[in-house]
Formats: sequence, C-alpha cells, structure tokens
Amino acid sequence: MNKGTDSMIGRLLGKRYEVQERIGGGGWALVYKAMDTFLHRPVAVKVLRQQYTADDDFVRRFKREAQAAASLSHPNVVSIYDVGQEDDVYYIVMEYVDGKTLKEKIDAEAPLPVPVAVRLTIQILDALEHAHFAKIVHRDIKPHNILLTRGGRVKVTDFGIARAAATATLTHTGSIMGSAHYFSPEQARGGFTGEKSDIYSVGIVLYEMLTGQVPFQGDSPISVAIKHLQDQVVPPSHVNPEVPLELEQIVMKAVQKDQNLRYQSAGDMTADLNRFLKDFTEGRTQLIDPTAVQRPYFGEPEAVEGVLRRDPDLQDTIALEDRDAKKVRQAAEGRRRVWRRVWPWLLGLVLFLAAVALSWWAFNRWLNVPTVPVPNVVGLQQLEAQDKLKESLLTSEVAATPPDPSHPAGEIIKQDPLPGTLVKQGRKVLLSVSRGPEQKAVPDVRNESLVQAQTDLANAGFRAGHISTKDDPAYAANTVISQSLTPGQLYPQDTPVDLVVSSGKAQVAMPSLVGQDLEQAKSTLEQNKLVLGKVTPVTDPTFAPNQVVNQSPQPNAPVTEGSSVDLWVNQPSGAARQATLQFVVPRAAGAADAPVVVEVVVADTRGRTSQYKQQHRPGESLQVPISWVGTATAFIYVDGNLVQQQALPS
Repeated sequence: MNKGTDSMIGRLLGKRYEVQERIGGGGWALVYKAMDTFLHRPVAVKVLRQQYTADDDFVRRFKREAQAAASLSHPNVVSIYDVGQEDDVYYIVMEYVDGKTLKEKIDAEAPLPVPVAVRLTIQILDALEHAHFAKIVHRDIKPHNILLTRGGRVKVTDFGIARAAATATLTHTGSIMGSAHYFSPEQARGGFTGEKSDIYSVGIVLYEMLTGQVPFQGDSPISVAIKHLQDQVVPPSHVNPEVPLELEQIVMKAVQKDQNLRYQSAGDMTADLNRFLKDFTEGRTQLIDPTAVQRPYFGEPEAVEGVLRRDPDLQDTIALEDRDAKKVRQAAEGRRRVWRRVWPWLLGLVLFLAAVALSWWAFNRWLNVPTVPVPNVVGLQQLEAQDKLKESLLTSEVAATPPDPSHPAGEIIKQDPLPGTLVKQGRKVLLSVSRGPEQKAVPDVRNESLVQAQTDLANAGFRAGHISTKDDPAYAANTVISQSLTPGQLYPQDTPVDLVVSSGKAQVAMPSLVGQDLEQAKSTLEQNKLVLGKVTPVTDPTFAPNQVVNQSPQPNAPVTEGSSVDLWVNQPSGAARQATLQFVVPRAAGAADAPVVVEVVVADTRGRTSQYKQQHRPGESLQVPISWVGTATAFIYVDGNLVQQQALPS
C-alpha cells in the first residue's frame, strides 16, 4: 500500500512497533503488519477505526475486552502481545500469522474433503473450549476470523473485539453482512448470547466447508438474520451428497434454533467429531441413501372435497370402503392392545441381552488392550507433543509449571511416563509445559539519576541498555530524560531498557562583543564559558584598531556552554607591512610530478590568515605577495603538510 494513502504506514507505535503495510480490516478495526523493533520479529497491529475513538463507552469496552483476550494462551488462539494507546490511536499488538484465512481456503477449494473439514473444526472448538473456560465468548465466529498457518494450523482471532462489537446493529452492512451469515438466532433477535451461540456459528462454518455455501442467503443483513430466526437449515447432504449421515447429524444438532437442543459445550461437539473421524477413517460411516424420497404430494384437502361433491357415485363407493375400513381398524386396534401389553417385556429382554453383550465386549476389550511405547515429546511445542501422542493412541494432560527463562513458552520440559515406557493404549501422559520467562512491569526511572535508574531496573528484573546523552537545561547532569520501554508495561525478565541522560550543559545568551578590544572579548567569552573560534581581520575606519567589528553567533542568541564564537577584528590602520615571498615548490622523494596544493598562512597580531592557496607542480618557482601587522611568521604548506616557515620583520 502507498504510504500516501494511509497515515499509519511508517508510524512507530509505543516507541517499538514500526507499521509497515496494511494487511486487512473489518467494520471495527484495521490490521497492519509491523516490525517489533525490540525483538526484531513481525507482528500484527489491530488499530481501532477513527469513527469509534470518540465513543468513550466503545473505547472502554475495547480496552477491557482486548485485555481479557490477552489472558488467553492456547495454540489455536492468536496470541496478544501488547495493548496500547498513542494520542487518539488505540491498538492491539498480536501474533503475526503468515498464511491465509479459512474464508480464502473455502473460496478456493470448497467443498473441502470431509477429514480436512472435521479436523479444522476440532481445532476451532479447542480454541473456543479454552476461551469458554475463561468465561470469554467470541460472538463473531466466521471463516474470516479464522487464520490458517502454512502448516494448516488453525489460529482463531478477534477474541474480545467481537464482544465490544456485539453492541452494533445490523445497519453496518460493510462488515456485518459477512457476520450475519453466521449469526445465531439469539444474536439476530438481540437476545442473550453465550457459549452455545459460538457453537451455532461453528456449525454454520462446518456447513460451509462441506458444501461451499452458507445455508441462508439474502440481499441484506436483516433478511439473512430473519432466515436464521424462521427458516430451517437445508441438510448439507442435499447440497453435497458426499456428506456422511453421521456428520450431517452433528451439523444439524449444532445449528438447532433452540439453544437447549444444541451441543451444551464445545467439548461435547469435539467428542462427537472425534468419534466420527475415527469411524470414517476405519470405513464405518455411511452416505445418505439417494433413493430415499419424500411421500408424494396429492394436493390440498379443499381440492379433494370439491371432487367428492361433484361425483355422488364416488361418494357411495367411498362410504362402502369406509365400512370395510372400520372393521379392519377394529381388528387392528385389538392387535395393538395385545402389543401394548407385550412390547415392554420384549423391550426389556432386548435391552438386557444388549447390556450383557456390551459388558462382555467391554470386559474382553479391557483385558486385551494392546501396549505401546511412550514417545519422547520433551522439547516439542505443546500442540506438536499432543499430536505425537495421539498418533501413538495416547492421551495427554497438561501440568502447570512456574516461569522458566531457560525454555520458551509452550515447550514440553518433562513428561510422565518417561519415553520408551510400555503402557496401554489410551493411557494419559502428564506433560509439564513451560510458561517461558516471567514477565514483569517496567519501572518508571525518568527524572532519576543514572545510578539510581540502573539500580531500580536491576531490582525490577531488567537492565540498562544503550545510554545516550542529550543537552537539556531542564534536567540536571546525569538525570534520565526518557526510557525506551513504557513504564508499567509487561516485558520478559532481563529485557534491556535504553536510557537518554542529560549532559548537564546549560544554555546561555550570547553576549555582545562588538566594539570590545580583542583581549577584552576573549575575557568576556571565558566568563560565559564560551570558546574563541576563528578570528578574521577586516578593515573598517569606523572602529579602532583591534576592536571587534562583527561576531557569530549574534548577540542574545541562545548557545550551549563550550560553544565556539567566531570574531571579525579591525586591523590597525596603516600598520600593515607587505612583501613578496619567493620559494620553489618542493618535490617529494620518489613522487610523480602530479599537481600539489600550495598554501601560505601568515600568523601575526591579527591571528592566522590564509593569504594564498593554489595548485602547482613540484619544482615550480613562486612569488607570493603577503602582508602582516606586528610580529609575524609565514608558513608554507604542501598538500596540508608544513614544509617551510619564515619569521617576518616587525
């Protein structure tokens, strides 16, 4: 994107995150790719749109919910690194996922293969189960908010923002149109939304992965929302006959309009999907019978009554048939009464036999469970370790561990049982997962002395990084002016903090030296802690000899202590002497006859002045006119090197 079209491009947020390019956006925020200049890694920065920054209630929800989302730590949830504000810019820094959205995958490949769709859905549900356990409801599950890494890993994003966005109405057609296709009925009517609302949206996403289309379409978000409230979902097998019956039943249960008829938790739906996936892999699922048809439609009752009224013979025939049918119904009723007395006993017998068979099967299976060696998962990331255990038909349980700076967050540091141990299939392996280095709040060391700041940083678990100086009269020498990390923000322990320290040099007003004698001007400069710079002789009949005619900087200009000051001094009138300096340009031993720079400098009571500077070849004879006042010495330089000096008569 051209930087001229977006003021955020190139901006440095929090003195740390350099915005590089815009990579996405929605109704509430814009998403940019940025570089974390401290950790040197790409991050994604979500910035609240300008039209919402003036709404205090929305900004308050944005901050609260963004902080709640930052509390989530799960392999299938996009990690939140930082939350901040700079002027009227509210932003969230999160994990940058190098991949594409699930919506892009659906648009390019749908309908997705059944195993692919089911495995992606299980990862989405794992993320939601973690969030629901933390009392966080997503409220905006849709393929646009589900990112896929290049390895196919699901990363659910927009936690927290969705909760704040839930106060919006369906009139925001720019982005709500996409969300309306995945709204639960209770969201459409503005009712209470909870964990089961997320499950409904997951069902719609799974439906779209299997069929390539959402169940309800409309010209506006309102029309789509009404269909969620009133219309029944067409079974996915009617769109894609390759959808198995068992998977269709899972989808239809997830999208029930009555919340009580849906799955009660993300974990319940995950369990059914895992069972289906196992049966599907082993070839125990079935497709829906394409030959099954609905009962023929014979027309409305009013139309049939019209035919009877117009045909009396047909009425008599039907009356006779009714009498025969009555006898048949009475006989059938007798048989039904007998059946009602017998069937409970038959059902009980069938259930008893089934229970005996199931118990025998379970007992036999328990006695003959095969053993497998426990794989080594130490050093792997948590999700990789769990996948590796699943491949060995083992389960896992995660144990909490204290912060550990020697291992990155999410790495397995210990397992029980140990690698190579023979255990029964289905055995649970206890995994100790590293929480990574402990994060601490950065102390505020501004206005402190450098020594005190270094001590406070060390006591807080940090260390001073690069220390630079700055001339600032508002701060005493060696006082900290600013720091690179924002005070109060959380950072890993032992993170360096760069400091800017005052040099202690003050600024003074430039004194007026014009009219002063040169020696008097030197004394004035020393009194003001300034240094004499270049002295240039001039001739000005309005000034006495050796008086200062001009100065730089000018009087009253602010200058820093130790700065140099250039002066223009009037030479004594009529006191200058003149002469012609004759010499031969020297030739360096073994050097070529290349041109050299010849400079003649005269040092007298007026100071040092360059009176001649030209290029000549070695061996060339020169006659250079010079002038001086009082005691003087002439210096001859060749290419900047002094080759001769001569005292001049006074």
